[in-house]
Amino acid sequence: MDSAHARKAVEQILTSKSAGVTDLKDYEETGNLKDSTRRLMVNITLAHMREKEGNIFTALRATKPFLSAV
Repeated sequence: MDSAHARKAVEQILTSKSAGVTDLKDYEETGNLKDSTRRLMVNITLAHMREKEGNIFTALRATKPFLSAV
């Protein structure tokens, strides 16, 4: 998974949650992410992964969506 694909996947996850939509709007307006906003985005993405794959997933699978956040 390349970073463009990872970015699109994370955007889809975030737009499915109201808090994620708010965070994306903030990012588009300012071009920056506060630490608290970045943490919330990571938590939303992890919660989605847990819902989809359960609590146990490989390290490689866990890191792929976060390529776009780095």
